Amino acid sequence: MLENAVVIGADRRRWLMLFLFSLLEFANAILWVTFSPISDVTQHYFANSPYNTVSAVNMLANIFLILYLPGTILGSITLKKYGLKNALILGGVLTSIGSFIRYIAVINHAAMGDEGIYSLILFIRVLFYLLSYPI
Repeated sequence: MLENAVVIGADRRRWLMLFLFSLLEFANAILWVTFSPISDVTQHYFANSPYNTVSAVNMLANIFLILYLPGTILGSITLKKYGLKNALILGGVLTSIGSFIRYIAVINHAAMGDEGIYSLILFIRVLFYLLSYPI
């Protein structure tokens, strides 16, 4: 029975994949809760918007937790269908897109106005993180 056993060794590619996975998870976790530790500063920055309370700012992070289960189902389907390497690439791309959307939204906050489009952009940003995190 042991004659047919496959021995899996630790090679450089496996360590590289582990490093990339850890790096993507770290980046996504940092971007997910960015506004929560500075909720009072964020509250003052968005003074005339729907995010002018601490609970509204913290809800940006809680949306992620609420929608995590559907994202996990999508992530497991992606892993099964496309494999780990392609899923990591997709997760990295989605995290990058979400970061870029947030950067554009924060930089152009005054031009977008406090309500409407800015709130939608912040929610879309959370959706990109949500889709990339379980992958």
